Amino acid sequence: MLSGLGLRLGLERGGELTAATAREQQRRQELEEAIHHGRWIDDEERALLAEQAAAERQTLQRQQRLLLQRRALAVLAIVALVVWPLWPLVIVGAVALYPRTSRRFLVAALASAAAVALVVVLLVAQLLQRLLPGAPVPQASPLPQASPLPQAPRDPNPQQELRQAPVLPERPASR
Repeated sequence: MLSGLGLRLGLERGGELTAATAREQQRRQELEEAIHHGRWIDDEERALLAEQAAAERQTLQRQQRLLLQRRALAVLAIVALVVWPLWPLVIVGAVALYPRTSRRFLVAALASAAAVALVVVLLVAQLLQRLLPGAPVPQASPLPQASPLPQAPRDPNPQQELRQAPVLPERPASR
């Protein structure tokens, strides 16, 4: 019974020793942080620093994941270029690898296609006009003419008005 009691006391003491060791390690860690930051850090700042470190780790993991995805898509694109039946996968891989650039290429391709379609329509219209000279060509209706604005009657002799212009009397100079 005493041996069991002694064993129990030894375990409790061992628990106390590990708790004391943990507190001592925590104090050493706090001292290292204080030395690193140049001052003592309170609990709120420590929590904020831990959050920032976690956010940095998540960002780093996300970047590594994106890098692996890009490498895999690049390998897929290279293999698809070599094996000709897989060429449509090159387009899909390029869109997945470079979404912004792909959108720009899509906008440029659509604009080019619209310009080509307009030129083709104009050329076909010119060709049909030359091949079918007797066919009536629709013309745009002329714009309606605006009615003239009413004008005031004019004097037949405008120079006479200038000669008859009244002369203002001179004012006496004020002192």
